[in-house]
Amino acid sequence: MNQDLKLVLEITQKWFKSNIILLNYDKTTFMQFSSNISYRSLINIQSIDSKINLTNSLKFLGIVVVSSLTWKKYIDYINSKLISLGYILRSLRSVLSLKIIKQIYVHFLRSLSIKLWNHILG
Repeated sequence: MNQDLKLVLEITQKWFKSNIILLNYDKTTFMQFSSNISYRSLINIQSIDSKINLTNSLKFLGIVVVSSLTWKKYIDYINSKLISLGYILRSLRSVLSLKIIKQIYVHFLRSLSIKLWNHILG
């Protein structure tokens, strides 16, 4: 398996180089998906330039992806966004009408749900 990863990394690096793109190794990570943490093998990916670090979660196109393929981190992320929205709407209560505040709330929820459904449906 490590040989396959090395080959893929070499091909990827050649593609980046031929297209005059630099890979930022400080921001590059990899994730090993598994429903059970104890079954994960320890993989070490070392490129020519730097080591690529393993991560358990990352944010990709607005969706939090977790290596255990659970929704908990994404739900926590959405919850924090809703808490922030609640604070903003309470602050605007004295400036805006209730109708406008409801519209802001509905549009915010729709944008979150659209991101989620686009991610799920591909």
